[in-house]
Amino acid sequence: MPLHPWILRKLNIILGSCLFAFLLLLGAMFVMRSKTTPTIPPVPPKNSTPEIPFAFKCSPEAYNAIGEPFLYLTKGIFTSKLPDLRPLLVSYGINCRPDSSKEKAQLLIGIRGQLPPASVKLEEKVYLKHDPRPGVHRWGFSENNTPTAIWIEAEVKDNQIVVRLKMKDSQGKIIKEPHELSNFALPEIPLPQNGVYAFNWQVGADKVDATLLTRQKAKWFGQDLFLQNYGGDEFTFARGRERIEFGEGASQHVIFAKEGDIFVYTNDMWQSVEAGPESHGKPLLQVKKVSEQSISFILWDPEGKHKVPLELFRTPEQPLNPNSFAIKLLGARTRQDWIAEIAGKRTLLRTDDWLLWNAGKCERLLSNQQINEYLSGQLRGELIILEGTEKINNELCLIGYRFNEYRTKFTPICIPLYKTLDSMKDSKERKQETLPNQIGLEQNGAAEDDQNSQNTSDDEDEEYEDEDDDDDFI
Repeated sequence: MPLHPWILRKLNIILGSCLFAFLLLLGAMFVMRSKTTPTIPPVPPKNSTPEIPFAFKCSPEAYNAIGEPFLYLTKGIFTSKLPDLRPLLVSYGINCRPDSSKEKAQLLIGIRGQLPPASVKLEEKVYLKHDPRPGVHRWGFSENNTPTAIWIEAEVKDNQIVVRLKMKDSQGKIIKEPHELSNFALPEIPLPQNGVYAFNWQVGADKVDATLLTRQKAKWFGQDLFLQNYGGDEFTFARGRERIEFGEGASQHVIFAKEGDIFVYTNDMWQSVEAGPESHGKPLLQVKKVSEQSISFILWDPEGKHKVPLELFRTPEQPLNPNSFAIKLLGARTRQDWIAEIAGKRTLLRTDDWLLWNAGKCERLLSNQQINEYLSGQLRGELIILEGTEKINNELCLIGYRFNEYRTKFTPICIPLYKTLDSMKDSKERKQETLPNQIGLEQNGAAEDDQNSQNTSDDEDEEYEDEDDDDDFI
C-alpha cells in the first residue's frame, strides 16, 4: 500500500533532525577533549609537612581551654627484656665425685615438674627452648643442647649454684637486663626418686634404684668387735669401722666403712679404694653419714653425671642369752688342760681354746681353715674364747670372752668348777678348818702375808694333784 506524501515528508524531517543532533554531539566531544590538558600536582618542599584538612579544627585558644590531654602517643624504641625464670629453674645439687677435681664437677640443674635435669659443667652454655602452645610446658632444655636465642651459664658460689641468664634479640644483640633476672642463685631441692632419670644405669647386673642395697643383700649389724680385739695388725683397718656384708654363699663379701670412705664396684664386689686413678670410670659408693640406726650413702655413676642417695638400716639381732650354752668343768689334768662336759658330752679343753656354738652344737676351732672361715663369715655362731684361769671367790675358774653371732657384742665369762653335793660338803669343812688361820694371818704383818701366799700356792698344788687322781679314775 503506497504511503501518503505527507507521511514521507514527516519521516524525512525526523531522520534528518536525529542525524544532525548526533553529528553535533560528536563535534562537541572532540572539541572538549582537545582543550583539556593533564594537571601536575605541585611538589611539596622536602622539610614541609602536608597539612591535612580537619573539619572540626578549632583555634589554639579553644584547645588550651580544655587542659592537659589524658591520653597521648609518644615515639619510642622497643627493647626486649629477659623473662623471669627464677620460679622455674632449680638445683638438684653439685654432682662432684670424690675422686674428681672441682673443675670437672657436674651441676644438676632442672626445671620444676620436668625430668631429667641437665648435667652441666662449670661455665658451660645450656640452651633453653620456649613453646607457646597451651597445655604444654612453656620452657625446657634444648634437645642435644642445640643453640637457641636464650641460654644459661652456671657457676658455684658458697656451695650454691648461681646462673647467668642471657638472650639475643632479633638483631643479635645480647640482652642482660633487668639485672635481677640475669644473675640469681638456684634453690636446691632433693631429686625425685620415682623418676626415670635416676634409674637408667646399672651396677653390675643390678639396675640402680633406691632398693639397690636390698637386692644386693646388704646387711649391717655394727662394728666387728672380735676383729678389733683379736684381729691383730692384719685387721687394724677394721677398728672404728662398720662391718657390712653383701651377698650370700660364694658371692658373699664384707666391707668395713666409716664416714668419708669410698668403694668402687669391680669384679662383682665392692672394694675399698683411695680416690684417684684406681677409682676412675667405675660406680662409686661413698659413706656420707653413720647414725645409730642407719648408714647414708651417695652412689655415683662411672661418668659422675648422676648420683643417687641410698640408705642402709641396721639389721636387728638377738641379745646374748646367758643360758644358750652349758659347760661344766669336771676337773683339771694340768693347769692348761681341763675336763669339761659340753651338751652332755665329755671333752678336753685347753685354756686358750676357741669354741664355736651354733644350733646347739659346740665345735672347737683348731685349724687355720676353720679360723679363716670364721673370720670371713662362712662359719657363724656364738664364739667363746678362753684366756686362762683365775681364782674368783676362792674358787679356780676358767675365764674368757663370749661374742654374739655377728661379733658386735661381747661379754666376759667365768666358768667355775662343777661341784657335786659331797664335794660341796668337803669344801665347807676345809673352809672351817682354815678360818682361824685366815683370821690370824690378817692380824700378822707383811712377812706373815708372804707365808700365807706360799701356803695358798701349796694348797692349789694339792688341789691339782687331787684332780689328777680323779681324772685317772675317769
